[in-house]
Amino acid sequence: MKKMLYIALLLLINTHLIAQDFFQRNILFDNDWLFYRGGQVGAEKPSFDDSSWRTLDLPHDWSIEDLPGTKSPFDQKAIAQQSTGFTVGGTGWYRKHFLIPEKHKGQRIMIRFDGVYSNAEIWVNGQSVGKQPYGYSTFEFDVSGKIKLGETNLIAVKVMNEGENSRWYTGSGIYRHVWLDVVSPFRIGKCGTFITTPEVRSELAKVNIQTKLVNELDIDVSVKLTTIIKNTAGAEVGRKEAIQQIKKGEETEINSDILVKNPELWSIESPALYSAISEVT
Repeated sequence: MKKMLYIALLLLINTHLIAQDFFQRNILFDNDWLFYRGGQVGAEKPSFDDSSWRTLDLPHDWSIEDLPGTKSPFDQKAIAQQSTGFTVGGTGWYRKHFLIPEKHKGQRIMIRFDGVYSNAEIWVNGQSVGKQPYGYSTFEFDVSGKIKLGETNLIAVKVMNEGENSRWYTGSGIYRHVWLDVVSPFRIGKCGTFITTPEVRSELAKVNIQTKLVNELDIDVSVKLTTIIKNTAGAEVGRKEAIQQIKKGEETEINSDILVKNPELWSIESPALYSAISEVT
């Protein structure tokens, strides 16, 4: 049985550049959306009257809902026929009214969609945020400049699942979770840590950790990245510190090699799991 060194990743950002009391990630944004099946001119505008729209929680797939005026989601005349199980796509609209407290001033507001099928177009407070044609990928937008802190905001999403566009059932709509991330303008980048173990022996393991740091502040900063590896008992078995100057508006990658002596190698019989913790000061 081949044995390997497995490492899970934890991130701890402890920066003194701005107050971090309200730093949050992965805030579930699924509740209390409004939905309309069909086209609606001007539905991206805050002034649009959505009082008659249906309230629902995500994830949501309108293709498996009964067609209007029927007791079935199936239609023999469905465009994609058997590819979609004779269900119907078309166009749908989602709107959500939400509040971002003023305490988040100076932070970045990110909205992340795990999956929308398909051809999604997003607006915040009537301003276009972007498009995502592909229906299977996660995507996110930085909406910081479009958010009104302390006031009610509106996000509108238009979804178009039209024609024969797949070889299997896809569903229609925001069919995966949506998340709100409130992050520091200086942070570890999204998916910004990459860990490999280029050398693993019973007496020594070499761990390589690449960490991407993003500086969206309006000043240059000098930062210290501390990477710590802990074993299954929570004891520290490796540490590496690096100091880096990062110019405003730029990002950089720090490459760290850490040696772990006498590692407890992973196997099915002994599934040991190490943790890597990244601290940015």
